[in-house]
Amino acid sequence: MANPVFSIVVPCYSQENELYYGSKKINRLIQSIHEQTFRDFELILVDDGSPDPAMLTTLREWADKDSRIRV
Repeated sequence: MANPVFSIVVPCYSQENELYYGSKKINRLIQSIHEQTFRDFELILVDDGSPDPAMLTTLREWADKDSRIRV
């Protein structure tokens, strides 16, 4: 990947079964960014010590799908 025009950094944290910032909400956030028409960016997802095991799994799945996404 060439140098992106800009970087988006998203800190990700969730307690297990947390309703507001859980891995499902993070997944929707990433999906929204991923669907933007402007494509020249990188998305850096930071697992901020989340005790929710689904969080890191979700982040890694996205990174595997798209080379612009880094965990």
